[in-house]
Amino acid sequence: MRHSQIHFRFLLAIIAGLVLLWHPCAAQNGAIKTVCIDAGHGGHDGGCTRKDSGKTYKEKDITLDLAKELATQITTAYPDVTVVLTRSEDVYVTLSGRGKIANGAKADLFISIHIDATKNTAAKGFSIHCLGQSRDKNRDLFKYNMDVCRRENEVFSLDEDKPAELDPNDPASAMVFSLMQNVHLEQSLMFAEDVQREMRKGPIKTDRGVWQNPFQVLWVTSMPAVLIECGFLSNDSDRKILKSDDGKQKIAAAIFRAFKTYKTRFDAEADGSVIVPEKTAVPEKEEKTVTKQEEPVKATVEEVKAEEKTVKDNGILYGVQVMASGKLLSKNDKAFKGHKVTIVKSGKLYKYVLDAGPSEEKARKNLKTIKKTFPQAFLVKTDGTTTEMVR
Repeated sequence: MRHSQIHFRFLLAIIAGLVLLWHPCAAQNGAIKTVCIDAGHGGHDGGCTRKDSGKTYKEKDITLDLAKELATQITTAYPDVTVVLTRSEDVYVTLSGRGKIANGAKADLFISIHIDATKNTAAKGFSIHCLGQSRDKNRDLFKYNMDVCRRENEVFSLDEDKPAELDPNDPASAMVFSLMQNVHLEQSLMFAEDVQREMRKGPIKTDRGVWQNPFQVLWVTSMPAVLIECGFLSNDSDRKILKSDDGKQKIAAAIFRAFKTYKTRFDAEADGSVIVPEKTAVPEKEEKTVTKQEEPVKATVEEVKAEEKTVKDNGILYGVQVMASGKLLSKNDKAFKGHKVTIVKSGKLYKYVLDAGPSEEKARKNLKTIKKTFPQAFLVKTDGTTTEMVR
């Protein structure tokens, strides 16, 4: 029995990976045209609840208000962008159903909005989550993170349309996550960091970070996707903002500004990046046990710092970016085919630029040659801390 289950899960992982690689994301062929906004919970699934001044506030109501406000702000600023809501009223939609709505609309971006809660009333702030799985569940940075994940995934066990034998708490399911999390990892992390930067401005300013977690609602979508925990309903100061119309408008505005930044960048660089498919990203702050095989990667961290200083000292460099990944690779990795590699750390991503130098003209010539090996390559300029696409 156990043997057949392993084969089933292995087959499921292969199918899931192939489906995601095949699924056409409209933005790959041009500008972002469709965004799907998911108001967490709904219907009989109220999410977290708290009483305040005799009134009960429910997560499902606040998330719906936020989703509608965000949709209004996006459609007002971008009439040509189609906004799809997974629910527009107080109804229950399964986690799989939410993914089907986003996939059916061929959305270019999926934004799931949630509110947090915990027994510790001092806990406050927002956090942003992308699909991922810790290599060791017992070594997550904060136990809170997996508690949040379990809470948001609880309703999955009640869904009638969940895939057979797909248990979100079963470590065997990690093989599916490992295939699926990297498909849109770079874009998901980029948008997550855009959201993080804007939400730090308030009205809820406490930043609990960007995380990779196995949220089911992100698992079933086949486009860049994030889940945003906008604040804590269990915290007095957060709840005061979350329950007010002004607070909700400002939170939605922060997410909208992040969307505006992401859309502007993506529209300009729609075909300009690729991830390393077989590498699994690790949250930047997570402590790793370094093995002998990983020692060259540790040395590369120092190289990145040295390169950053060198580029700053020498001014702007022009080169050819061929990939980006949440995983730090050695400069002499075979993937780079012997080219001189400059590694630029950008947030939680490492961007790999080949044959960088002070001459834009030479970089353009190099691009023609490099594209024969790396069709996805594009021209960039870098100051050592960021990269910018050069047209």
